Amino acid sequence: MSDPFFFGEPSRALFGILHAYHAGPQPGRGARRAYLVCPPLLQDAMRSQRALWQLSDMLAEGRCDVLRFDWHGTGESMGESTDLRLEGMLADIEAALRELSLASQPDVLDIVALRSAALPVLAHASASRQAVRLVLWDPVLDGAALVENWRRQQQEQLSLAGRYPLGVPAMEPGELMGYDVDDALLQSLSAIDHGRVELPAGTHVTLAAWDETPDLEAFIAHQRRRGIEVECLWLEPAERPVFDQPRMFETQLLPRRSVGMLARKVAGVAA
Repeated sequence: MSDPFFFGEPSRALFGILHAYHAGPQPGRGARRAYLVCPPLLQDAMRSQRALWQLSDMLAEGRCDVLRFDWHGTGESMGESTDLRLEGMLADIEAALRELSLASQPDVLDIVALRSAALPVLAHASASRQAVRLVLWDPVLDGAALVENWRRQQQEQLSLAGRYPLGVPAMEPGELMGYDVDDALLQSLSAIDHGRVELPAGTHVTLAAWDETPDLEAFIAHQRRRGIEVECLWLEPAERPVFDQPRMFETQLLPRRSVGMLARKVAGVAA
């Protein structure tokens, strides 16, 4: 069952959907588990909605409580797209963790971050004084490379995707990937490099990705050297969405098989 609602400070109300496991206590069930699902940024947020909904439903069917939410200034949450800030996303994570903890009272709580959501989630985790549990799905670790990729894709959509056969329109100041984006967000993201991020002792990371890239290998090796437990799930490479093809901009959906593999990995769900 999924219930939409608003939570947080009235001036900064966030839209969330709680996918709750409503059955009563069962003997031998084990620890009560909950997952906070953080969406990626800009265009990725739109094309991942179905996959994150499916993942949340699968986890709920596996007797877990799951909260999905929209960042302030995105989706159905309050604010304009130009209000999106890194420091605001860190506050949103705190608000969502409080809400999920009150609603579920879990024994174990994991934070799930898809692609660019890893930038604020890892920044939040590195500032924590306590061990955290993270599920990083195809994580983006280099903020500068992400912003450069967004800008390149913006130009490709204007010039290569065949959208404007009669001539390229003038681009509005601050427009990026179809969104109005404040430069302060891009600057703060560009300053992030989580390749050697320092996570609290006792942290557990589940990392799922289609490709075992050098950046991910270096991240995993760095965390393990520091005693951080990292479990890896390598998804089928052939199923990796083609995120960077200009003419496939709206069709880069996340495959259900990969969603099921992740749900089975993190919660033992029969997908």
